[in-house]
Amino acid sequence: MPPISLNENGKEMLTASGFLRIFETHGDEILEEIRKCNPATNYDVQEMAIKTVISLSDNPDINPVKNYAYKKSITVEKVLYLGGIHARDMYFKKFGA
Repeated sequence: MPPISLNENGKEMLTASGFLRIFETHGDEILEEIRKCNPATNYDVQEMAIKTVISLSDNPDINPVKNYAYKKSITVEKVLYLGGIHARDMYFKKFGA
């Protein structure tokens, strides 16, 4: 198990914020962006996943996540950080660890 894992609260936040629906649509693009970076280690995969997902904050498709963060008085980056962990897990599932 990776050192950073999503707990039930994190999983619920990704569902409630709409991030998982967004990932269903854009997941392949996100995973390809991570792959293009040629991560040398699992840590690199994790860091690239987080950076890639956080970089989407200006994409209009992320607006449901922004609205969720606003209503919950948290930063959008917090939700997207968790989204990066989810993307890392999906990367490992698709490409191996």
